[in-house]
This record gives sequence, structure tokens and C-alpha cells, in this order.
Amino acid sequence: MVDAHAFGGNSGSPVFVDPDKYSGTPYSIPRLQLLGVLSGEVFENTDLTLTVTTTISGNLPANSGVSVVVPAFELARLLESPALKEARDKLVASQQSAK
Repeated sequence: MVDAHAFGGNSGSPVFVDPDKYSGTPYSIPRLQLLGVLSGEVFENTDLTLTVTTTISGNLPANSGVSVVVPAFELARLLESPALKEARDKLVASQQSAK
């Protein structure tokens, strides 16, 4: 889980971090590292009551600012798995023979 806003349609987006951001260095070029891939968002609900001349009650769903990220090491483990490698090799072979 990370402290980042996510919205519908962002799933699958890469999430990068700058490990030097708070290192105390006055100026540095960002050294971005892949944290993982965005997988979802966590919603919060807020109950509210608004009283002006009438009373309006409702429930507001809001983006909590907390998101779920699949870690990069898990992605690498999946992509390097024997089953997925075999499937990739078969696909590449079939595309090359179709040419």
C-alpha cells in the first residue's frame, strides 16, 4: 500500500519512487526506481449532515489517497516464471513462422 491517489483507469500504471527525495541533498537529479504496478485504490466514505434552512444528509465516497501496488519483485518473478517464458517462446515462434 502506498500514499498515492489512484483513479479509475490507472490500474496497471507503473509507480516510480525517488529514493533520494528526502536525503538532505539540496539539489539532485531524480533517481527513479520502479516500485511496482498500480493495482487498485482504497475508498473512504464520509457521512455528512448539512443544515441550512433544510437538512440534507448523505454519504460521500472519496479517494482516500491510499493505493495498492503490486511490488516490482513480484512482477519480475511472474514474468520470469517457466510457464510464462514457455508461452512467450511459443507466441514468438508462431509469429515468426507466419511471416
